[in-house]
Amino acid sequence: MVKCWFEPFGCNHLCLKYAITDHLTSNMKFHFDLVIKSFDTLQQTIRQYQEEIKKLNLENETLKVGLQLKEEKHEEIIQILRSQLDVERLQKEKLDNDLLKHMEIINSLKKSIINLKLYQTEKDNELKNKFNEMRYTKRKFCTTKRSIKKKEYISIDLSISLNAHNDYVYGIDYTTFDDNQFICSGSADKKVCVFDVNNDKYNAYFDLHLGPVYCVKFSQYHYNKNKLNIVCSSSRDNTIRFWDFKNNAQIGILKNDHSLCGIEFSSFNHGKYLCSGSFDNTIRIWDVETLNPLCVLSGHDDVVWCIAISPSNSNAGLVGGNGYTICSGSYDGTIRTWDIDTHKQLNVLTGHERGIRSVKYGRNNMQNTVLSGSSDRTVRLWDIRSNEQVQRFDGHKNIVWSVEYIISTINIIKCSNNLNLVCSGSEDDTIKIWDTRSNKNPLYTINNFEKERNGITSIKLVQSDNKKQLIHNCNFGLICGSVSGKVFFYGEQSSNK
Repeated sequence: MVKCWFEPFGCNHLCLKYAITDHLTSNMKFHFDLVIKSFDTLQQTIRQYQEEIKKLNLENETLKVGLQLKEEKHEEIIQILRSQLDVERLQKEKLDNDLLKHMEIINSLKKSIINLKLYQTEKDNELKNKFNEMRYTKRKFCTTKRSIKKKEYISIDLSISLNAHNDYVYGIDYTTFDDNQFICSGSADKKVCVFDVNNDKYNAYFDLHLGPVYCVKFSQYHYNKNKLNIVCSSSRDNTIRFWDFKNNAQIGILKNDHSLCGIEFSSFNHGKYLCSGSFDNTIRIWDVETLNPLCVLSGHDDVVWCIAISPSNSNAGLVGGNGYTICSGSYDGTIRTWDIDTHKQLNVLTGHERGIRSVKYGRNNMQNTVLSGSSDRTVRLWDIRSNEQVQRFDGHKNIVWSVEYIISTINIIKCSNNLNLVCSGSEDDTIKIWDTRSNKNPLYTINNFEKERNGITSIKLVQSDNKKQLIHNCNFGLICGSVSGKVFFYGEQSSNK
């Protein structure tokens, strides 16, 4: 049995193979109609598909138009938002500029108020100063009040100018090791430098501090005990570091929780103990040999910027600091003294209108006095027995960063009187030398610190009877750190004025 050839078109006839021809011949019209019908059905299906395709294309075009409209609308919204952001940014910039202008006005008013207060205070103190000058003549700080008919000065000239740093030089020190003279400096540029005076070159640079270096001191303890050439530095990075500048290495470190400011080695036990001031308003005493803290002194209400330890005293004990005291100066405007042995506060000296930048103990006939310099531009002398200010020196026009006593055997002024002299360094580009018997004009002013601005931020007095031991054979001199980063040495050259 075989199927009809037109079975795909709808003919379901079955017959024997030999009869298929007769079937095809006899049913030709039927088969033709089946084929035509199939073609019609196919054409109809094609038309339906075409209609659906057209419909889909139309829908697609509609969607495209809709998407395009949405994109245009979104772009319009984005442009509007951008415009709003630009307007808000301009408004913010205007507000920021207005705020800065108002802050400048406020700061200007604050400065004006401060200047008015300083002016008022200076006027108020004029009568006090006159009274203090009269009262001071009764004290044993100087010889009798005799007028100086003739003053013979020495000439203090620039001898050395060193390009040590590129920022404020906060710390300066000088020493002699093995007959070699050295100057060390610490700066806001985070570096400690050691200058070899004999060989006229820098011996070492140390740059491991992570913050400004506020103070530097040579260690006599390490030299006397182990013949080591050590300089010590304190920094805002909360550390005090010990540097061997002969071997160019750090040999020790003291760590604190706050920035460390002024430091001073003890004048007893060969300098075995180190005293430091801190941003946490405290004073610490450290054992240099073990690198351990021994005690903490609290009492100040602000940063303890500067430290001094009373000079050697033959009547004082040698162990534990018995008979020795610490003097501290703080941003709180007070100067305090402390008993090293008992750790008790002894004195509180008040009078400065702003923070204390430098304190020093007097020597010899001035041993019961303390000298101070302040951000209020004044230098003051205090009697630590009576807790009273006995002298005030006005004349600086900016912060007084450093003060020093000048031992009277140095003939800054040659006359019959045994003068008691002090000096002060200020950011007003001057160093002034004062007679402690008078609070009037300074006896001597050094202000030729080259042409650029070189406000004085630190000074170190150098003096000796043996000229061979001092810088450039000078008998007297001042090493100065400056705002510009330079270090100067001014030495005496005899002359009459």
